[in-house]
Amino acid sequence: MGDFSTLRVGKYQVRAWKYEIPPVNDPIINFIFKPGDKVIEEEGENGEKIYWCIYKTTVSEVKSRFEELHFTLNDLDNVISEITGIPLPEVERSIFELCAEGYQWLCDMDPNFSNPFEIYSIDDESGEGNEREEEETSPNIEAFELGNYVLLREIRTLLDICSDSDKVSLEMYGTLGYRSSPEEFNDVEIVSESSTDKIVIERKYLEMAKVHFTEYRFNLVYIELFISLEATLRAYLRKKSPIVFEDSNKILDLDGIFKPVSLMDLLRFSLFYIGKLKMDESINTVLDSVSKAYTNRNNVIHNNAKKFYRKDVVEAIYNVEKIIKIIKELA
Repeated sequence: MGDFSTLRVGKYQVRAWKYEIPPVNDPIINFIFKPGDKVIEEEGENGEKIYWCIYKTTVSEVKSRFEELHFTLNDLDNVISEITGIPLPEVERSIFELCAEGYQWLCDMDPNFSNPFEIYSIDDESGEGNEREEEETSPNIEAFELGNYVLLREIRTLLDICSDSDKVSLEMYGTLGYRSSPEEFNDVEIVSESSTDKIVIERKYLEMAKVHFTEYRFNLVYIELFISLEATLRAYLRKKSPIVFEDSNKILDLDGIFKPVSLMDLLRFSLFYIGKLKMDESINTVLDSVSKAYTNRNNVIHNNAKKFYRKDVVEAIYNVEKIIKIIKELA
């Protein structure tokens, strides 16, 4: 397709980069492919061969990777609903309406092409009035900072439409061209398991940590996760002040508590002593994971660490959110 690098899911073109290949650590490419998906293909006639470079895998494999990253339809819709305030049942409609336009040009070129996001374009006459009312009251999804959640939701939808054996590929022969030797593609390394972004704190919510994860800004994720955890812990301790003191009017000096005590020690004290949570192997496993993530967070702030690994970040988000939910239940 001209001088483009093209990401395809089955027969659907999802993204294109004009005159260039995607940069290293492009989040979407890194979520879809692994380093081992790089393939050098060849073709030859009369004893002469030409080579080109492509990343490719199957729909089934990408779906499995998405599930490991908690990018199921339900996971994605829940986060989008949390951030935007759009009711969960309406998230799919909002996403489809947003994505449908991007595939319309293919419908215009090929009358046999079916727009995968056109399911909601035809009004349901029985509910037309309700739909108009929803349009007037529901927030506009484009008004929110969602990172790559909309694009990930789009890709996840396409993965479910396609057959498991269909190909997912990043085609680069339009930009890298064809070469006479496979070794000429040795320097092409787009996919990485780590991130080295510079730290710039913008917002401090659990939801924003999830958004920054989709943008491969792992350093921000660690910082925001523990800002969120500390805020939850402060609110919990403030509410439990009467339990700690016999005088129900006395309020905990939270700043005095948080300064000399490590967050992890304070977390354990709050869960097991104040909250009377039963200590078992399951909760200890979660706390060990959160403690590991807290060490990574400290490396971000104090040691100017630059490299974090995706699997560790996924685990950190999952377990910090789990602890936050436990604290809220105890409150």
